[in-house]
Amino acid sequence: NTAAITAAGPTTDVRIGWQRQRRSFTRTTPLIAGGRLFTGTVAEPHGLIALDARTGRTQWESALDDMDWADQLTLVGSGDIAVVAGSQVFVLDRESGTIHWTTEFPNVRRVTGLAADGDEMYVGTSEQVVALDTTDGDTVWKSPLGEPTYPAAVLDESLILCAYGRRTGALVSLRKANGEVEWTV
Repeated sequence: NTAAITAAGPTTDVRIGWQRQRRSFTRTTPLIAGGRLFTGTVAEPHGLIALDARTGRTQWESALDDMDWADQLTLVGSGDIAVVAGSQVFVLDRESGTIHWTTEFPNVRRVTGLAADGDEMYVGTSEQVVALDTTDGDTVWKSPLGEPTYPAAVLDESLILCAYGRRTGALVSLRKANGEVEWTV
C-alpha cells in the first residue's frame, strides 16, 4: 500500500464529546443522519434507539420485535430508516421512530443483507435477493440465486452488487429493474 498515512494524528485537545454507558447496545454499526445517531438495542423490548448526535441524549426508542434485535440499518429514499431484525425488515420514521411497515420473510432464519437506493431496497436471504418498495414494503421482484446472498451496494442507476455463496464466495451484479443477473465473478 503506497498510500499509507505517516502523520501521528491529533496529539492535543482530544476530548470525548459524550459517551453512553448502556449494556444493551448491539453490534449494529451506528447510522448517523439528520443530527441523530441510530443504533440497535437488546434491552427489552428489542429495538432501535435514536440519540442526539451532539449530546447523546435519547430522542426516541422504538420496539421492533420480541425475538430479535436490529442487525443492519440503512437510509431509504424518503429519509426514513430501514432496519433488519432477524427475518424481518422494518421501515421507521427517522424523526419519531414510528414503524411505517414491516415485511417478514417466512422460512428464513435471518435476513443476510440490506442495501437501498431511491424508492427500492434490496434484501438478501438464504437463497435470494428481494427488491421491496420502500413506501409500503411490497415486493417488486425476486431473484433466486440458491445461495446465501448479501446485497452490498448500488453500483449505478441500473445495477446492484451482491456477494453470494456459501462455498463459492462469488460476486453477482443484478439489474435493478427486474433482478436478472447481469454478470458474475
